Order: sequence, then C-alpha cells, then structure tokens
Amino acid sequence: MRRYHKRRKVPQRYARKSLPFTPAEEQRFQERTMVERVYSRLKDEFGARVVRVRGASKIMAHLIFGVLALTVDQLLKLTG
Repeated sequence: MRRYHKRRKVPQRYARKSLPFTPAEEQRFQERTMVERVYSRLKDEFGARVVRVRGASKIMAHLIFGVLALTVDQLLKLTG
C-alpha cells in the first residue's frame, strides 16, 4: 500500500471557492463521485492499476475479473 504525505493546510485566502450547482448539475456530480469511487477501488484493491498482460482480449479478461471480484465483494457487504 502506498503512503501519501500529509497535505499542508492552505491559507483561507487561497482556498478554492465552490460554485453553486443547479439541481441537475448537483445530481450529475453526485453520480460522477460514485463512479470515481468504484474506479478507485477497482484500481487499488482489484488490480486494475497495473496490467501485466498484452493483447486487448487478455486485458479485457483481466479487467472483467476485477469487476467481477468487486461485484462479489459488494454483494457480500450487502448480505453480511
């Protein structure tokens, strides 16, 4: 597992200002955040960050097994 450096606190005058979203933009942003979380887990926990095979079909099989493992993991969390 990688170790990351602690982020330094940014002075308030340099902090980013969040822009107000319309309701449709807010919903789209929430959906995007959920998808990004899934991609993050797929890369970090299920081997999608480093693919050591060559060829489109082998890469697809590697990624599909990761998605399958992620799906089983989520189902086990929901049932148990």
